[in-house]
Amino acid sequence: MSYNSPLDRGSLPPIDYRVSTGAVDPGLRLYMLRVYNVMAAGLGLTGLVAYVAVATGFYQQIAGTPLIWLVMLAYDQG
Repeated sequence: MSYNSPLDRGSLPPIDYRVSTGAVDPGLRLYMLRVYNVMAAGLGLTGLVAYVAVATGFYQQIAGTPLIWLVMLAYDQG
């Protein structure tokens, strides 16, 4: 007994992989640009804080103490 799926028989129409050229909502585009800009700024700020913490020796001073957990798990509630 063999199983013949619709894909084996070729009964499905071919898939069109072309990209739609529909219009993009300008409001959505502006909103997404703002979101990505805020995300990029946050990532840059995180990198800057990490660099300063290592360059000044702050990380080395707290690495062996329980204070490291406070720094790693701290977040803004606002």
